[in-house]
Amino acid sequence: MRCCFTGRRILLALCGWSLCVVTTIVFAVSATAGQTAVENGGTRGEPKQSPTVKPTDTQANRRLVQAHWDAINRGDMVAAAEFFAEHTRNHGRPVGRVRVLAILKDIQTTFPDVHFAPIEYVAEGEWVVVRGIFSGTHRGIGRLPVNGGMLVGVQPTGRHFEVQHIHMLQVSGGKIVDHYANRDDLKMMQQLGLLPTSGSTKR
Repeated sequence: MRCCFTGRRILLALCGWSLCVVTTIVFAVSATAGQTAVENGGTRGEPKQSPTVKPTDTQANRRLVQAHWDAINRGDMVAAAEFFAEHTRNHGRPVGRVRVLAILKDIQTTFPDVHFAPIEYVAEGEWVVVRGIFSGTHRGIGRLPVNGGMLVGVQPTGRHFEVQHIHMLQVSGGKIVDHYANRDDLKMMQQLGLLPTSGSTKR
């Protein structure tokens, strides 16, 4: 009988020790998890929060590009060039703001009434894409290889043209740092009477 009683005491002691060990392990794991959450920037029981990153102001970039075109439409090429960074690029190649101004002035000389009418804008991150109608009347002689280089030294035709342009501009630090364009130069030359239109060639 005494042996049985002693066995029960041993069994109870073992069970109590096991419960104590399990409780200690659970508490230690919980404490470690809580400490990890605090160290990672959160509070106990809360997930870690990602650091706040200020998004690029796409609307401000769009307004800047729109102001650039507004300056061109006013005939103020100096103001239009000022929207470009000093060491800006064109199609990924360094050209600089001075060269941009020279190009804009040459376009204005060739087409004194040059105008760009935006149809739609798409802005994402640093990039602004605008599709619109580019138009003008051929009243001057171009000296720089712009518009595909097809109007350099060409006598004015006095004709008007309207073609679609798509421009993609990268804005950084409040300035245009790169520019890409897709133009319909072929249609422009056809409207100016410098290239035959489709189906007009005699057989």
